This record gives sequence, structure tokens and C-alpha cells, in this order.
Amino acid sequence: MYPLEHDLLINDDAAHALKELPANSVDLIFTSPPYYNAKTEYSEFLTYDKYLAFIKEIVEEATRVLIPGKFFVMDSSPVLIPRIDRNHSSTRLAVPYDIHKIFMDLGYEFIDDIYWVKPEGAGWSAGRGRRFAADRHPMQYKAVPVTENIMVYRKKSDHLIDWFIKKNPHQKDVEASRIEDPYEVTNIWRINPAKDRRHPGRFSKRISRKSDKILFF
Repeated sequence: MYPLEHDLLINDDAAHALKELPANSVDLIFTSPPYYNAKTEYSEFLTYDKYLAFIKEIVEEATRVLIPGKFFVMDSSPVLIPRIDRNHSSTRLAVPYDIHKIFMDLGYEFIDDIYWVKPEGAGWSAGRGRRFAADRHPMQYKAVPVTENIMVYRKKSDHLIDWFIKKNPHQKDVEASRIEDPYEVTNIWRINPAKDRRHPGRFSKRISRKSDKILFF
């Protein structure tokens, strides 16, 4: 069993590490699951149904360790499966919406949908929109994706959010956690992606860690 300490870093597979954590012990979970077969590094799922089953298994176990009334934030995006040849079409999977159903089926409250906007041109690497740019036929129009979906859910509780703030035994920490200006006031967040050759998919540079017990995986 992992000890719950401040600044504890667990280097392990989420499916295994979550089982080692005690129930109702985590204040916030923020995760970005593997993109379904979008890159060679992520091509480990035989079918999309198996991918969603994997996501459901992780969310179920994460729900066990999450404190009732606290938040689960998941970053995902639709995925484009390239066509196998010129006689076939590509397939675009609405991943965030299928993941949303998983959370709803598990009894979560839906809190927010935030759109992470990347710099213009970020979506051209997938080739989407190039055909339309070449010949401009209306039926070939496809928007170039420059966003990801950051979905915010709350594990159901009999208490309102205000109750958790007022009843927190560490009121000095509560006061110190107040968000200063400037901050994102809308659900459109323009943040440049972080880059590092050591990992194919990194979180943004502006994601910070403020709560006592936050679980990233």
C-alpha cells in the first residue's frame, strides 16, 4: 500500500497503482488517457470497444479512491483513424462523448466542458483539411482540429461545494489557495502545448499542483 504523503510521485501503471491506494483518499484526479491508436506509441488497443473498456476500468477504480464531492478532470479529444488506402475513407471517433457516457453511467455530476485551444496549424499534422485547402469543394470541407476537451466531473456527495470549503480543517491552506488574477474566466483556454522528446504526449506547461492530494496519471 502506498503511503499518502505530500509530493508523493508514483511511477507505475495506473491500473495497478490505483488498486494500491486506499478508498476515499484523493482530492482531485487530473488525467489524459492514451489517444486511441492515434500514433504508433498508442497502438495497443485491438478495437475501440476494448479501448473504452480500458477507460471504464480505470475510471471505476479511480472513483473508489476519489473522495465524494471532489473532482475528476479528464482531457481527451476526437481521434482521426487514417484511411488504409485511397479507396477508403478515414474515420473520426468522438472519444470525449463516449467517455462522457462512462462518467454519467458511474453516477458523476457533469460540471464543465473546457476547450483547450492550441496554436493555429497544430492539427495539420493529421492531414485533416488539406484536401479541401487544395480544391475547395464544399463536400470535402473538414475543420482542422486545434482543441482538446477538458471535461470536469464531480463525484456525487450529499454536501454542496461550499460545505467542503467551510469544513476544511486547514483554513489557512484554503485561504492560500485562492486564485489570483489573471485567470481564465471562460471555458476557452489558450495554452501552448509542452514539448519533450522523452514522451510523446505531455501536459501543458501551465498545469499546476495546489491541492494536498492530487492524482495525475
